[in-house]
Amino acid sequence: MSRYFTDNTLPVQDDKAFHAGTALGHSYMSLVAENRIAFDPCQWQVLQHLQHLLEALGEDQPNAKRWTLRPAKAAAKPPGLYIFGTVGCGKSLLMDLFYAACPVVCKRRVHCAAFMLEAHQHTHQFRHQGEKDALGLLAEKIRASCRVLCLDEFQVTDIADALFLERLLARLFALGVVVVITSNRHPQALYQSGLQQKRLQCLADLLSGHATIIELDTKNDYRAALDRQQDAYYYPLDEQEPGFIAKKFQEFSGGRGMQPQVLEVYRHPLKLSATAGAVVLVQFAELCAKPLGSVDYIALAQRFTCVILQGIPKLTADQRNEAKRFVTLIDVLYEHQTRLICSAETAPHLLYESGDGAFEFRRAASRLLEMQSHSYWWRLDAAACPKTEPSRSGNGFIVARPFGIK
Repeated sequence: MSRYFTDNTLPVQDDKAFHAGTALGHSYMSLVAENRIAFDPCQWQVLQHLQHLLEALGEDQPNAKRWTLRPAKAAAKPPGLYIFGTVGCGKSLLMDLFYAACPVVCKRRVHCAAFMLEAHQHTHQFRHQGEKDALGLLAEKIRASCRVLCLDEFQVTDIADALFLERLLARLFALGVVVVITSNRHPQALYQSGLQQKRLQCLADLLSGHATIIELDTKNDYRAALDRQQDAYYYPLDEQEPGFIAKKFQEFSGGRGMQPQVLEVYRHPLKLSATAGAVVLVQFAELCAKPLGSVDYIALAQRFTCVILQGIPKLTADQRNEAKRFVTLIDVLYEHQTRLICSAETAPHLLYESGDGAFEFRRAASRLLEMQSHSYWWRLDAAACPKTEPSRSGNGFIVARPFGIK
């Protein structure tokens, strides 16, 4: 079931009223009919709320060549949606369907980490130019380019991010931007450190005041049910592991020799010791034990289509920084549809079992499972060879994600 926590909850239609004749109902049931997902009643109920928002934004006319935004007063702006739930339950899939069907021309779908990186870069640039209201200029810039903003994997990692997001989102809401968010946590639970909770409450209250809060309350992690791609994740780190890594590098590099390479990332070098064309072999410590961030990982994902990550250890609570960087790295590689081959000390779900950020680490573990699957690898092959037919996994999770993340 879906649970609702705010007074601005949209009305729920029953199944007789909400059917495949609606834009989202048709898209969802088409995936079910093609055996690309399994029907989930909890997803179906959340989809009704997304359909209501879709209809509030524009005319629901599937046969029209183009959907247009209804003229409306700013005060009539529909509330956004904040969808939260456990990892692998289908939140991003539902957002993909909504985004594809959204009638608003000026719209954007972006991972929260990438959005924050861009936002900080723009505010820094504005302040460097001497602008006093850098955040206001950023909000206006975003509003000029999109009327509907879809933020995937919304999270708050520190109080500074919470304050920044609260101020920026307040400006965006005031400018009439409709925001759709997915997250693993309820707004009240976004920041778990226990410090400065009163300051975080402002962000939670802001989200609750401008979005309907919905829990996607399915207990299924559909990624865990995916078929596995053999030899994409090797563990433990035994005497055969170096041979596995060497074999994979030769296989994906076409036998070319290793060459060092340096990526310039905002005036600092990212040194890589083993590259060959679009393939890079890198040690876990090189990427996650150093003070790197999403900007470095994005540069890596934009340059290489295959990343071979060697030597992932079982992380302890004292290695929370390494765990946090690893989560960011996996998010970036996943969003950029990068082939990932790993060697690790243990299975994904056992890599970081307790400590600060262990809850968020579950998402990385879940995505690691999907990135090993035939479905994920087929998706990458299909991008290069569109005529390839998808396999019928019948495992309840989408085989070919139809709406890529840019």
